[in-house]
Amino acid sequence: MNKRLISIFLLITLSAGVVSCDRGNNVKDTDTPIGDGAVDAPDAEDIYVDLPNDDYTGMEFTFANEVEASSWCILTLDCDEPTGEVLDNAIYQRNRSIEEKLGVTIDVQEYSRASELPAAIRQNAMSGDDPIDVYDVLTDSSAALIQEGYFMTVDDIGIDIEKPWWNKTVMDSLTVGGECYSIAGDLSIMLWEASYGIVFNKDIAARLGLEDHYDLVRDGKWTLDVMYENMVAAWESNGDLTVDDDDTFGMCGTNRFMPYMMIAGGENIVSADESGFPEFNGLGERLVDMYSKILGVYYTFDGVCIEGRTVFKDTSKTFHTVFTSGDSLYYFEPIGCNVVLRDVKFDYGYLPMPKYDEAQEDYITPILQYAHTMCVTKSKSAEEVEMISAVLENLAAYSHKNIRSVYFDTVLEGKRTRDDGTIEMFDIIFSNQVFSPVCVYNWGKLSSVLTNNAMNKKEEIVSSVEAITPAIKADIEKTVEFYTQ
Repeated sequence: MNKRLISIFLLITLSAGVVSCDRGNNVKDTDTPIGDGAVDAPDAEDIYVDLPNDDYTGMEFTFANEVEASSWCILTLDCDEPTGEVLDNAIYQRNRSIEEKLGVTIDVQEYSRASELPAAIRQNAMSGDDPIDVYDVLTDSSAALIQEGYFMTVDDIGIDIEKPWWNKTVMDSLTVGGECYSIAGDLSIMLWEASYGIVFNKDIAARLGLEDHYDLVRDGKWTLDVMYENMVAAWESNGDLTVDDDDTFGMCGTNRFMPYMMIAGGENIVSADESGFPEFNGLGERLVDMYSKILGVYYTFDGVCIEGRTVFKDTSKTFHTVFTSGDSLYYFEPIGCNVVLRDVKFDYGYLPMPKYDEAQEDYITPILQYAHTMCVTKSKSAEEVEMISAVLENLAAYSHKNIRSVYFDTVLEGKRTRDDGTIEMFDIIFSNQVFSPVCVYNWGKLSSVLTNNAMNKKEEIVSSVEAITPAIKADIEKTVEFYTQ
């Protein structure tokens, strides 16, 4: 399947708390020591044999990152010292190993909030002497900066995105006209944390006698219709219009389900033409049908507890606590948010986002548009670019060999999963991650319109999209103009 043609809806301008878990503000989801913190560095075998190995003694490599306390997401790029946390120790050892190998000094310049980074990028880039080598920036925020011409392309940086430590499906989804400015791969834990999936309560599923969810996924039969049938079976209400302890829901989650389910369903309202440039396809019959079905499954079905809309008698309750208290079959949030499940009393498992129908070839995993990708400004000299490329390649390769397994084995399997089947589901979830250009570039405010209409239970969508079609086309034209300069 051409992953670039899965460029689909990225929608939503609702703000979600984006992370930082570096140094004093880490999300601590690992607590098993690993001795002296050592992890083997990449050696000269197989895929690692041709890693850059030049000497850059005396040169400094600096990341720019945000520091913001987060309850859900891991964004650690460096640690000052081993902490006793498995993941922190592994990241610390990774950076020190690459420092020793290449002779560089790796550091992180921290900004108090992600919103400060765009201004810093503009100021540093225009100064002609940018002190930052790699910016770890919100992907949707980077869109404007890309079109303002601040960043180098991935090709010009010189990393080899065919290597398994780079996330090619993600970078393909951010490629326009053959050019990509955003770096994504195993160096960033956040791309895993910000991936959407569905958590299910295994106890409720067993009580209802539902078909094995993992087998449904394996057989390609985990679809929106099947999920809805199960939600209807799970819903139990005491008959009033507010939520209390007597209610059991089919699903609970954020109000972002419409755009992200469209992405997971493979709808291409904006796709790539033969040259890889975006073109607006308009509202086809399948899109209208998809909107209608998702609206009925999630927004107009009373058996769903939705962030910001469901009214609780107990004001301390949230859609999170509804699931953690065992009162919902399904839970819709990014993987990182599921840190809240660590202490629940019931068994649960993870699933990919459902297919729209069985005719869909693959499961597609949307990534929250607030996830970070990495960018390099054009202000760097040729020598600096060579060093940046070498450090990124080595850090990502090391992460692929060591950090990935620590995250999967310790954070996911050790802390957030309850069975072997879930690990198999994570392989499926992480094998086909995508951003949607519509969400990242927000052409014509399309994501907001879809989400707001759904939240207001508005069944008619055609006229709403037609009203903003001129703005969508104008915004896309501006994007194409930049990429064809």
